[in-house]
Amino acid sequence: MSRRPDRRRDGTALLVVIVIAAMAGLATLALWRTAAGAARTDAMATAVPATAGAADSALLVGLAAVERGDWRDSLPTPGSSMVAGQGSGRRTRWRATVGRTGWAALVVRGTGSGASGARGVMSRADHRVLVPLVSPLPMPEAALTGSSPWLVVAGAVVDVPPPAPAELSCRDGLLPVGQATAPYPDSAMARLVLPLLDPDTVRAPMSGAFRLTGGRIRVPLRIAGMVVLDTDLSVEADLRLTGVLIVRGTVRTAGGRLDVRGATISGDAYGGHSGLGAADRVRYDACAIRHAVERVTAPASAHGRTPFRLF
Repeated sequence: MSRRPDRRRDGTALLVVIVIAAMAGLATLALWRTAAGAARTDAMATAVPATAGAADSALLVGLAAVERGDWRDSLPTPGSSMVAGQGSGRRTRWRATVGRTGWAALVVRGTGSGASGARGVMSRADHRVLVPLVSPLPMPEAALTGSSPWLVVAGAVVDVPPPAPAELSCRDGLLPVGQATAPYPDSAMARLVLPLLDPDTVRAPMSGAFRLTGGRIRVPLRIAGMVVLDTDLSVEADLRLTGVLIVRGTVRTAGGRLDVRGATISGDAYGGHSGLGAADRVRYDACAIRHAVERVTAPASAHGRTPFRLF
């Protein structure tokens, strides 16, 4: 009796089994891929807001450092940067940095990173804020600036030296001169709140920004920073200043020696002309001016800042 038909039926059945098994395998693979994709999607949905939140937290740390004024000593020149803080959480890491893009702007950067759910791929967030720096005093363009021309007698020195490499950066393209006339920044100086300093009580060198309570220098005074006076100034003892001297009235030397490395500004508000005596010296120094003015420079308020995000 022939078995050929049975063999054909067995082969057909085996082929059907193979096809069914292959289809089941493909269905299982498709289900696995779908489940794995859904898991990755869920992981990404969790990772993205987590890293974005870490970047936002880092940004707040950087902005707090700006508000504290940490940038004044840590970022002396454009192009410099500082780490304001860094840390890690359960699944994320964050870092806050502050960089100086120019004399009048800071960039605060908060970054966050963590696992994304996909092998070899990290979830990252980069949030930044551009913070302008607001100064009450524009950069002086002269060693001596007055509402009226200064009177400079023979023997007095008004010096604008060629810039050294460091000072060239501080000048930032400015071409200073020995003397210039310009309106006194009256409104800006009136709004400026400064610690009061009685010049008769100072015996040691000081650093900072001050408003003098008296207009007579009767004991030697040495200051690094900014000095503001709302009346006339009579220099009866040596006054040495590294920074900016701003006098609303008239500057007169009366036996003392005026020695300024930076710039001097007078308003001659009560008539007359400011002048230098034979032993006085004013030497223009852009870096000394920048450092003095930065003591009264503040970051712009929130509405003047520009946020942007990178992913």
